Amino acid sequence: MIKLITLLATLQCIVCTLAAQEKCPTKFEKVSLKDFTEVYVGVDSAAAAYVIADVGHIYFEANNKQWFSTYLNVFNRKRIQNKSAFNLGTIEIPLYHNTESEEKITKIEAYTYNVVNGQIVKEKIKKEDIIIEKTSANYKVQKFTFPNVKVGSIIEYSYTLKSDFIRNLNTWYFQGNYPVLWSEYEVTIPSFFFYNTITKGYYEYASVTKRTDNNTYNVRQDVSGVLTTTRSELINVPSTDNSTKWIIKNLPAFKAERFTTTSKNYIQSIGFQQTGQQFAGGSYVGIMDDWKTASAKLLETENFGYDLYRRNGWIGSELRSDIKDEKNAVTKTIKVFKYIRDNYKCDDEDFGIFLTTNLKDVAKKKMGSIADINLLLIAMLDYVNIKATPVILSTRGHGKTFSNLPVLVDFNYVICEATIDNKKYYLDASSPTNGFNKINEICYNGFAKTISAKYNDDVILDADNLLEDKNTLIEITCNNTTKQNWVGTLKSQLGYYESTAYRNFNIKKGADELKKQILKQYTDPYEASNITFDSLAAYEAPVNVTYNFKIAIDGDNNLLFLNPLIKEGSTTNYFKSDERNYPVEMPYKTSEKITVRIEIPKGYIVDELPKPIKVKMPDDKAYFEYKILTTDGFLILNTTLNFNKANYMVDDYYDLQAFYDYVVKKHTEQIVFKKK
Repeated sequence: MIKLITLLATLQCIVCTLAAQEKCPTKFEKVSLKDFTEVYVGVDSAAAAYVIADVGHIYFEANNKQWFSTYLNVFNRKRIQNKSAFNLGTIEIPLYHNTESEEKITKIEAYTYNVVNGQIVKEKIKKEDIIIEKTSANYKVQKFTFPNVKVGSIIEYSYTLKSDFIRNLNTWYFQGNYPVLWSEYEVTIPSFFFYNTITKGYYEYASVTKRTDNNTYNVRQDVSGVLTTTRSELINVPSTDNSTKWIIKNLPAFKAERFTTTSKNYIQSIGFQQTGQQFAGGSYVGIMDDWKTASAKLLETENFGYDLYRRNGWIGSELRSDIKDEKNAVTKTIKVFKYIRDNYKCDDEDFGIFLTTNLKDVAKKKMGSIADINLLLIAMLDYVNIKATPVILSTRGHGKTFSNLPVLVDFNYVICEATIDNKKYYLDASSPTNGFNKINEICYNGFAKTISAKYNDDVILDADNLLEDKNTLIEITCNNTTKQNWVGTLKSQLGYYESTAYRNFNIKKGADELKKQILKQYTDPYEASNITFDSLAAYEAPVNVTYNFKIAIDGDNNLLFLNPLIKEGSTTNYFKSDERNYPVEMPYKTSEKITVRIEIPKGYIVDELPKPIKVKMPDDKAYFEYKILTTDGFLILNTTLNFNKANYMVDDYYDLQAFYDYVVKKHTEQIVFKKK
């Protein structure tokens, strides 16, 4: 079995060196008729497109800002096999910028190739069709669309990206949504810069080669003269450049499976983070802050912590007197939390750890981003003498973070940690339906970090610590007059996160639309009616759902068939793939209990009954029980399905697949009643 590679090592520790370097067989603007018909061995023949070549090389040059820039040269060619891949005809290149600098694209060339009457027709992208769009406060995209893309077209582009942001070199993704025939990435780093290398993925490289080259960088520096006149001089900085090239061939498309947080954690890729620098004759200088230093800087940053713990007198006018006068610390915290949650509108799609405006402005407008709302919550709790601290994290869809690396771009969410009598409460007031000491399940992604001047504790938000508990009671009887329908009532007490989903839907679209969504599940021969909910507004309590149902009887008067679990059972095994090379990541552990009480139809006896069964995975990682008892004219069915872990490793996959096969088999079995 292919094992996941997750490696953190310095660039100098690349393990494989080959004498001869392979070269990509595909050359830019060199297209032949054979390229349109060639059958590629070893890749999915049914793919909607192939990446024929994806080649990148990043290197350093001195810039006019008395420092260094990186240049990334990219060449990419694809062949379109199906209309479903026409989206590949639009290219978007993200560009980062801040107040000091911005990334820029130069030398864009892009062509579409088609075969017309046996001849290759080449069409070039026009300059006026290349546009730039702003996507967020710090990002733009440069985008263009290839002309005349058809099934069978070959499209290719090349560009150079210049960046002054050298602390994080461009991550290279060898793998994507389509098979890749050839992907290579070469990185050339001066000997005076040091980087950590972070690689992810499951596949071995066809080759990893290294070489060194002597080089001199001409860096322009301002120098003060005798009379304090500043002049500019070129300084020659010698280097033994270290180049490493990774090549991978015939890589399959990344297949996104159910229960995957994000492909970013597992897709074949390589990235770099600067750790330090050492010029000739000088001492080593560390670049990356430790967490203590990073926290101190964040707390002094205007768009994060500068105003959090200052005596913000204006907060007093924002809070009600009953909140300020409350003596019990926990009750006071609950009141502040509910005040923010219930009175402030949040843009729940605006992720990030930094403020979009100052806290006073957030309070005035009664709206803001997730960070705006939760940092204001911290400031208000501090104002009423509750110890409150920011906790930054990466959501499940954003990817994993590393505990020893304070790389802030890896974090995209901030919540509040309130400490009362040595007990910690984690609060997120950005969602109108969050309960006290409850945070969104997307936050349970492992490592998180407190940002404090006094301590920097690790916070482990592990999905294995969450339990979603659901209980359902179903009562079924037969219409003894017509024998045409089963009728009954279903009562379900939902778990916290399913309850929250119902509440969010109710706020956005209303209870009537929520009922319609339930009714849509009951297609022929099922029919539901009289749907009611309770506790939709009690955010810490479970939502209870109750409704009546009717099922057209399957069978004739001699035999009656019934699936007793109605729509509550599992009918599909979610783990269908023959193999899985990365973990199964559920959002939480689950415990689901269903009790069914069935009145045996008058004039009938039980002819066939599902057999009882108990199944569990090794080490009790999952448990399933199904049993039916007969008593006083009724059948009582009890089924329990527990996933005792949220995260299952690759080695668990086959056991998990087999386990769920048992669940589906039992949940789809029918009871047969026979006329006396």
